[in-house]
Amino acid sequence: MRRTVTGAALAAALASPLSAADSSGRYAAGYPASLECRAVSAAEPGSETLFAIAAFSEGWLAAHAKLTPGVFDLTPWQSIEYVVAQLRAYCDSRPEDRLLNALDQLTAFLEPDALAEGGTPVTVSNGQQVIMVHPETLERIRQKLVERGFSPADNDDPVAGLRAFQRDAGVTESGLPDQATLQRLFSP
Repeated sequence: MRRTVTGAALAAALASPLSAADSSGRYAAGYPASLECRAVSAAEPGSETLFAIAAFSEGWLAAHAKLTPGVFDLTPWQSIEYVVAQLRAYCDSRPEDRLLNALDQLTAFLEPDALAEGGTPVTVSNGQQVIMVHPETLERIRQKLVERGFSPADNDDPVAGLRAFQRDAGVTESGLPDQATLQRLFSP
């Protein structure tokens, strides 16, 4: 009988919405989430503080993707260095704000371009180097190249279009969808 009551209580608890927040929607946020933005801006490259911020940010974005219906990956091409640079830019202009608020803003910024589906990563090669990307990201790269007038000659191989875009944008001409290229390509 005790097992039945315990099982019924557990089933009832799991059927109701789970929340880690109090009745006002607030929740406890420890280090580093509670850091003021001024500490994010002041964190030295390679420091334990910056490492903690980067690790927390990766976990935050992964948890958000896991808990948001229709989101497979919030950062399909963005590296953690890109994420931290965006957080620092936000924090530089709002030093009294908190890291948690900066992450909320970054998440809202990234969400419209999040991948909805996974897939087997595909390779893009320039003959010397290889970069793996999600198929949906590769399709978005092709679309952006066309929108910007750098239509690849061979729609299956974006290397020529990427080289032309890189030349025009003043980034290293590798023909690969690297961080610097994608940041420029996807920026408004």
